[in-house]
Amino acid sequence: MTIDIITGPTASGKSSVAYELAHNDKDIEIISADAFQVYKYFNIGTAKPSLEEQDLCKHHLIDILDPSISYTAGRFFIEAERLIDEIISRGKKPLIVGGTGLYIQTLTDGLFLVPEIDQSIRESLKKEIDLNGLHSLYERLLLVDNEYAVRISENDHVRIIRALEVYEALKIPLTEAHKVYHQEPKYKYRLNVIHKDREELYNNINKRVEFMWNNGWLDEVISITDKIGYNVDIPAFRAIGYRDIAGYLLNYGKDNIDAVRRDELIEIISRDTRRFAKRQLTWFRNKKDAQFSTSKEELIDILSS
Repeated sequence: MTIDIITGPTASGKSSVAYELAHNDKDIEIISADAFQVYKYFNIGTAKPSLEEQDLCKHHLIDILDPSISYTAGRFFIEAERLIDEIISRGKKPLIVGGTGLYIQTLTDGLFLVPEIDQSIRESLKKEIDLNGLHSLYERLLLVDNEYAVRISENDHVRIIRALEVYEALKIPLTEAHKVYHQEPKYKYRLNVIHKDREELYNNINKRVEFMWNNGWLDEVISITDKIGYNVDIPAFRAIGYRDIAGYLLNYGKDNIDAVRRDELIEIISRDTRRFAKRQLTWFRNKKDAQFSTSKEELIDILSS
């Protein structure tokens, strides 16, 4: 069985396509492939489905986590496959919808299930960077896993540390570990990407940020910070816009976001969202198996056939 995925950059119209399909086919259930819709309270800025939209179609993997809990691509892979099994067993049709590229890649390509690694190995590698610099670790990686080392930047400390900690723990290169500990996906997927003209996409982003602001985003962040404080280091605050709004609240107070500061915030969030969309577009273009549609209508025709 082949499962459809609807994806694309933010504000490209993914949800609109999904809801029209669900309106015409009551058996469809949506599994969200969004890194931040999993969190409670973070609704407006993540474009979380409204209660009316959830009434139209059953949704999964939204509002399931406290904002302080990390959610990973690995967990998404396991939970999405479990949900697909359940949905199919009930005679319904799973539809994956979302723009988090890492989640989609993990779902379609499989999961790297490496055994748990002692945290002390990573800490030791970080100390070595402090003492001798990152270049010394990269040189070591070239020796133990040249195939992987030449594919990454010599300044990519996250991947360098990851590769070396796997080597230290398992005594095999990361490239070999990926073969040994790789879990293949259970299903086949059809990757459908909405690809809009960049100018049109950026205009949609600007309008959506303005819409979010005008529909209570500031009040939502005030409510969130009242619940959990101004701890913007928690995972959910990585969602675009939330840290910026919380920072303004911290600096100026909730009663002092005037028109000038409002416009500053909207421009900052719009700019960051456009940059994020550009990165998403780059990722989607590099997916050889992706099927691109330039309009909502074209994609609906494809998925309805």
